[in-house]
Amino acid sequence: MPSAGYRSSSSIDGSLIAQGSYGYLWSSSLNGSHSRGLNFYISYAASSYDGYRADGLSVRCVRN
Repeated sequence: MPSAGYRSSSSIDGSLIAQGSYGYLWSSSLNGSHSRGLNFYISYAASSYDGYRADGLSVRCVRN
């Protein structure tokens, strides 16, 4: 999986953070005012992520 990093909702200039080290992907699941996703690291296993919808995470399109 590519480690594109992410854009934090608190970023003033919209720059990407942690390119090449972290990967975040949105899922289609919601959790209250947050959205669910998956995060993974170069040297760690993947885990679930509850993040602000304003965060800029990658989207991986999957065809049914």
